[in-house]
Amino acid sequence: MLSEIRIKAQEIRRLEKEIERLRACAERCTGALNNIPGATGKPSDKVGDVAAKIADKTTEYADKVLELQGLIADELECLTDLEKKIIALRDVDGLRWEVIANKLNYSCSHVKRVYKKSLRKLKDDTK
Repeated sequence: MLSEIRIKAQEIRRLEKEIERLRACAERCTGALNNIPGATGKPSDKVGDVAAKIADKTTEYADKVLELQGLIADELECLTDLEKKIIALRDVDGLRWEVIANKLNYSCSHVKRVYKKSLRKLKDDTK
């Protein structure tokens, strides 16, 4: 299951790059239209094509994000609320151990133990 999550995350990163590339292309095309003497500045077919590709990639991106969220939710079902909270604060929010311990009113060592235990659970669950 964790490998599926990694694959989905890679697909999402690839789509983000593709969407950014397409947006940059659309900006260049629009800018070129505005700088042509006598041009109306109206989008050409090329700009329309790029806009359609952006819309398609954005939809695909949203779908992949939803799939990833579903996979993560399924994976985290085996964890307690405290374990989920600690993983979210550490891995999603990027907080330091001391900050997490203060937020949850636990000692730093306890938070680390719970975190390591939850990672073991996730690894065992994927076998």
